[in-house]
Amino acid sequence: MSSKIYQVKGSEQRIDYLLLILIIIMVLLGLFTVFSASAYVSGIIYKKSTYFFQKQLIYAILGFIVMYIGIRIDFYQLRTSLKAMMYGITIMMIATYIPALGGTVVNGANGWLRIPGINFGFQPSELAKIILIIFSANLLANPAYQRLGFLQKLFTMAPIGGVVGIVVFQPDIGNTSIISLAVFSVYFAAGMNIPRILIVIGAMGTAITALIFSNPYQMARVTGFMNPWKDPQGKGFQLIQSLMAIGSGGISGKGLGQSVQKLFYLPESHTDFIFSVFCEESGLIGSALFMFLLFLIAQRGFSIAVRSKDVFIKLTVTGVTTMILGQALMNIGVATGVLPTTGLTLPFISYGGTSMIVTLFCMGLLLNASKYTNSSDWQVLEGKEDNN
Repeated sequence: MSSKIYQVKGSEQRIDYLLLILIIIMVLLGLFTVFSASAYVSGIIYKKSTYFFQKQLIYAILGFIVMYIGIRIDFYQLRTSLKAMMYGITIMMIATYIPALGGTVVNGANGWLRIPGINFGFQPSELAKIILIIFSANLLANPAYQRLGFLQKLFTMAPIGGVVGIVVFQPDIGNTSIISLAVFSVYFAAGMNIPRILIVIGAMGTAITALIFSNPYQMARVTGFMNPWKDPQGKGFQLIQSLMAIGSGGISGKGLGQSVQKLFYLPESHTDFIFSVFCEESGLIGSALFMFLLFLIAQRGFSIAVRSKDVFIKLTVTGVTTMILGQALMNIGVATGVLPTTGLTLPFISYGGTSMIVTLFCMGLLLNASKYTNSSDWQVLEGKEDNN
């Protein structure tokens, strides 16, 4: 489809420094929490209490570097590079199924690639989140898209469906849900017909449900969530230990480093269930403060989206903010027993290189967009040909 891309440009302003301060606070909070949650375990397994902390510190430094890139990058360059990004992420997603190319099974899912020669693995699905958000925003910001019929619009969404389909069959229900939520938020912000969105959501929900029932590992997560006390030493063990950690934190918590559940009682205490350890050590006061910071970041993100005069930037920021907030709430929902285990990390806080780096790049895009929200001399640039 040959059409034109339009982008509005204005004079560059200062970034949102409140958002930057919030990001730094959250990353520092995450580093302290990772050290506390992992020190005992890493000391026993790796004979070095700072093993996970040191790696997370490196991930954070790399994350701030890519965040700076996100701040400096030209949004138009993101649009013109989309074809290469879509091809690249599709190849990486397929490679997760091929051991010879580094594909690795973790917790029953073909979701990881290992880089030969170094002890580092990453999840292509984390990259897929932001790429599909940018792809959707670019599609909907194109005036030619609005003139297409319903079936033609569905056809243009085929690349999104293809990548999501690979994630579904890894199987990775958590990232499938987050990608779907973020992409639908972009379509909603663009004014897509709500009944049609609901039809697509219903179809996807049915497909995901069928996949859960057909996969023993995913089914075990659901049954453990529905009644953890039926099998307290098996399927329900993780959730029970998580609830015990949260409940024992009380109002003010046990203090930094004083968690009991992290002493090999709570599996994944420094990754998927790190919020439970955080609640145990900081209590209701600490968890409420964390939620306040999280929603303040979301408020800054949505505020940037509302004030952006460029449609592509507006939609990208909406999708990114929804993704970060949605993933955080889903992780917290799992830790508190509201949702079945999904395997999603807690943004800024959980141990994990791919999650930290992608999250901070997304924050860089938000800070980048914030530079143009208060510009008073916007101009519409000439349309540029798009042959994607």
